[in-house]
Amino acid sequence: MCGIAGIASFSEAVNASELEFMRDALSHRGPDGNGLWIDDSQQIGLVHTRLSIIDLSQNASQPMLSPDQSLAISYNGEIYNYLDLKDQYLQKFQYPFKSNGDTEFLIQAFSIFHFKDLLSKLDGMFAIALLNRKTNKLYLARDRFGEKPLYYFWDNKNFIFASEISALSKARGFKKVLCPEAMESFLKYGYMPSDLNIFENTFQVKPGEVVELDLNDRQITKDRYWDPLSEIQTSLSAEKQTLDSSKSIETILEESVKSRLISDVPIGCFLSSGTDSSLIASLASKFSEKKIDTFTIGFKEKEWDESKNARKISAHIGSNHNELIIDSKNILDSVVETINLYDQPFGDSSSIPTNILSGFASKKVKVALSGDGGDELFSGYARYGLTKMISDIPFPIRALASKTINSFSSLGINKLNLDKLYKLSKILNEKELESIYDEVLANPTKINPTNHVSHRINLKLTPLDIQKKLGSRGYMQLVDIYNYLPNDILVKVDRSSMNHSLETRAPFLNPALFNKCFAGLQDKNKKDFKNKAVLKKILEQYIPKELIYTSKKGFSIPIVHWLRGPLKEWGEEMVDKSQNSDLIEINKPGFAIMWQEHIDNKRNWHHQLWSLFVLTQWLDSKTLL
Repeated sequence: MCGIAGIASFSEAVNASELEFMRDALSHRGPDGNGLWIDDSQQIGLVHTRLSIIDLSQNASQPMLSPDQSLAISYNGEIYNYLDLKDQYLQKFQYPFKSNGDTEFLIQAFSIFHFKDLLSKLDGMFAIALLNRKTNKLYLARDRFGEKPLYYFWDNKNFIFASEISALSKARGFKKVLCPEAMESFLKYGYMPSDLNIFENTFQVKPGEVVELDLNDRQITKDRYWDPLSEIQTSLSAEKQTLDSSKSIETILEESVKSRLISDVPIGCFLSSGTDSSLIASLASKFSEKKIDTFTIGFKEKEWDESKNARKISAHIGSNHNELIIDSKNILDSVVETINLYDQPFGDSSSIPTNILSGFASKKVKVALSGDGGDELFSGYARYGLTKMISDIPFPIRALASKTINSFSSLGINKLNLDKLYKLSKILNEKELESIYDEVLANPTKINPTNHVSHRINLKLTPLDIQKKLGSRGYMQLVDIYNYLPNDILVKVDRSSMNHSLETRAPFLNPALFNKCFAGLQDKNKKDFKNKAVLKKILEQYIPKELIYTSKKGFSIPIVHWLRGPLKEWGEEMVDKSQNSDLIEINKPGFAIMWQEHIDNKRNWHHQLWSLFVLTQWLDSKTLL
């Protein structure tokens, strides 16, 4: 895993020191080496920071030029099938290879294949910047699911790109102009949707997307080499017969884990005791040549702790288990560190244990496998069932129930769960599945900037005929693959792991597995693809049923209690700073009342408070308040 960045300037020569500042801002993503390259034209420069995982020699260093000097690449990621592709097209390559890594394969392969055509052949996680010096075009691309980040800033004079916005901001042409709509959307969802950014004129390359900059006429074009909906529509075609159609879920998953175990450095697995991480750890233990390390964190608060079950699972699969118990008394430093490491406000509180777990694992391994993507592919979220149940109720009945709940709320009944009641009333009052699910995903807040949030994530993705074939669960899974997965889950995992120079790999995020899962939603055995039924059946081969069919707490933390305890003083500070800030446009008296009600144990407002505290802390840490 690495960090990449670069500048294409149309107003002045690219400055080497400027690129060095950008490179240094990404040193945590690649502490094992770095490089800088500026084109002869002085119009464009690339930088790279390296986390050495495969081929640790200098022959794999970047930025890398093709043998004929026509291509230059700065690349972050892992291509799991590059050896197979290398063998398959060996006769086409014009030059001998000097390294065993995937970067040299990519740059030689890009000399043979069209950019999009090669990307469609890759199984991996990546962010790529490729300069074609013959055509004078710069290409940026990300992997299908968005595991690796890539942002760019464009003002018609400077095209600046980087793995993280912190590196973008080191360029002289970058302007820190806050986007009010982005802050508003963050308070609604707790993360930044892909079509918004905290800074104006700043964008992200979307998963499966190619951004092309013509350096001759400054024109930018965007295209997709992979799109989830298009892939599903193709697979539904009667003429379509995929090569993997005869393979089982188990076979595809085993192949995916095997390919992600290839490494020249120590490798381990995150293990939470849930189905996804337990299955990945079981398969990794089965196929690894060495005894695998597993890593778990737990809490002293027993109602949130799952370390005991993780320990039992480790014993059954024969891993070398590593466990860390978090003491909430000392949690403040971890909270502030975690919030500050993000380039944009990020409100998923599970980022705190993820950051702690990544730091813990990095002391022993440089690569960790995770279970991310299992919920989205195998319908694991409880909200899928809840939303379906609500959408099946006739709207007039739901609307009446919404009014009734609102009357209960105004009477102060069940005060501690008022936030949940308020959210339920909004959900019940929506007519269509799209709007119902949007409210399910949203934070239950009455104190957003303008008392309404105009921005909605793109939920109308699926034509009605496809939606009927997928069912309501399949539709919600697809929405999450476009939005929640790349903009929350994968952002959390990438920033947390890279903060500690740890590479994470997600075997569930495999294109063949995606195709198999969504094809399975349309056949007679579609029940196997609900609530991870098929995964649990596979897992029965490795651990006892009582460790599989048990309630799962999720990778969350007791924020509701911590805000009344070890984080109370910090919360007071955030309330004071938000009250004095012109940037945070909220109902400030209402915010202060919420805080007081929460710490007095009268009502639970932790969802609303947490997002606002994160936004305030983030703005303060970036010296923007």
